[in-house]
Amino acid sequence: MTVGLDGLDGLDGLDAAETGAAGRLWQDVIDLAGAAPLLTYADGHLAAEAAATVNSHGRGEAVYLGTLPDRLTLGRLVRRACRHAGLEQRTDLPRGVEAVRRGDYEFLISHTDRAIELDLGAKRLDLLTGTVVGPLAVLAPRDALVLAP
Repeated sequence: MTVGLDGLDGLDGLDAAETGAAGRLWQDVIDLAGAAPLLTYADGHLAAEAAATVNSHGRGEAVYLGTLPDRLTLGRLVRRACRHAGLEQRTDLPRGVEAVRRGDYEFLISHTDRAIELDLGAKRLDLLTGTVVGPLAVLAPRDALVLAP
């Protein structure tokens, strides 16, 4: 069963209702208890009730999903959370490659069984091998690069 979702107005210039946002698999009844709704159910027995919430605490916030949003809506929620946390979301990496920043260092980790060519944008020092790689680099299967700034 799916249910329509409303909300996220103006986020990424889109409205959830205009994108056909939908939730599936479950529908929680949410007691806001200080939280604010991010999404509401557009129809069904919980119409106009909160479907996803945000609750601020200190400098952070917690997001609760009362349903499993469609892929586009979930992506919008993740981008919103990344922006709020000051995180850079990478969308240029191939599937199976993880990027993590620790301070000034960037870790690129392959979770695949095949070699993957990456565009690093410039030459960088790989701290694991001590060699300069890039701007194009091949990441071997199940391998990693630790790149200096």
